[in-house]
Amino acid sequence: MNIGMSIPPASPAPPQAPTTTAPGAAQRPALSGLEWALLVCVYLSQYMAYGFFFVSLMVILRERGVPLAHMGWLYSLGLFTGLKFLWAPLMDRWGFGRHGHYSIWLALMQALLIAALLWLATLPMDAPAALPLGALAAGSVLVAFLTACQDMAADGLSCRLLGPGQRGLGNAVQMAGGMLGFAAGGGGVLLLYESLGWRWAVLSLTALNLLTLALALAYHEPPHARPGPVQGRQRMRAYWRQLLAFWRQPRTGWPWATFLALLQAGVCMAYGVLTPMLVDAGWSAGKIGRVINIYASVASVAVMLALGWLMRRTSPARALRWMLPAQVLAVALLAAPLLLRAGDVWVMLGVIGYLALYMPLGALAAALMMGQASVHAPATDFSMQYGLYTCAGFAASGLALPLAGHMGYAGLLALAAGVGALMCLLIPWLWRRSQALSLEQAKS
Repeated sequence: MNIGMSIPPASPAPPQAPTTTAPGAAQRPALSGLEWALLVCVYLSQYMAYGFFFVSLMVILRERGVPLAHMGWLYSLGLFTGLKFLWAPLMDRWGFGRHGHYSIWLALMQALLIAALLWLATLPMDAPAALPLGALAAGSVLVAFLTACQDMAADGLSCRLLGPGQRGLGNAVQMAGGMLGFAAGGGGVLLLYESLGWRWAVLSLTALNLLTLALALAYHEPPHARPGPVQGRQRMRAYWRQLLAFWRQPRTGWPWATFLALLQAGVCMAYGVLTPMLVDAGWSAGKIGRVINIYASVASVAVMLALGWLMRRTSPARALRWMLPAQVLAVALLAAPLLLRAGDVWVMLGVIGYLALYMPLGALAAALMMGQASVHAPATDFSMQYGLYTCAGFAASGLALPLAGHMGYAGLLALAAGVGALMCLLIPWLWRRSQALSLEQAKS
């Protein structure tokens, strides 16, 4: 297998940060230690589910002989996160009075998620028993849905707690916590699965989720962390109209939607084949877990925190200058060992480099999206944007599996690198176009 790729020249002049902010984005109090801990643990819990689905289950099913064509449903589980904006207005609209708003939703979803994981742990998944694929799919759908609801509450709380000056660092810290959760849900589960079996591996996820639940129950949500007041008695349909009204604004029209949909297209295609490729290369479940979810996670957290510092010093938009070519480099690092037919050490280094450059992109994207969220419906606005971003990413990853069956892993990685290089030119243009439309409306 061979592919060729070179790193493209520097991208065009970087897009500039938005010149306006959402209403209500005034200076907010600094986050307390409990608030920082809660946000980190929420994303820790959320990404544990992602690591479980997209690494652990992928490896377990592939080792049990499930063909690539029958594993695409795992990536479809991510659509719950992508489509959560459809029911986000319910969470923005209905709270729990003096007891709180997003924090109570968060605790409720966390408790239901723990119950769903306890049920999933009872499935007979250990060999030589036949795989209960129907029950596994049903349980996975339930866990994915509850994780999306938990994530939605966390998004709303984050948008209200983090002021403009805190968003870059705040999102980097949250995503770093998410990487640790991904390591626990992927690598941790795989290591326990190899030694103790399915039941204890899934029960370990349940135990880790209890910490997030305890913090959510201990947190007293201040007034500024709740949705802003609305004028008069607003009906639910006004919240649903927010779904369409958001995309009719010049700065959030078709250029912004296309920007979000294409931002991670190339690098997500490579991610779609990462785990099956390592299984087919003869790597054990434990080795995959250690490399992807421990070694690579440590490197990703370091890069993510550095990106947060950079965004605090400049702006999330300006950081795009470095992040776009970094995605092409990430695919190159993953593909190079295939080109050279290198040993396991080089493959491992390529995987670590790929994930360390790819994962921080989520923190950058989230910081840009938060700047577009309104004060009255932050969970809805943020969830719509992140939904488009996520669905497009899962679509690219899901498409990669059948394409790899026809093109081979090397051909697929070459295509992913080419798409990433194209994005280095297209994404900055889309940003400038979005800003130009906003300026045109301001002048009219």
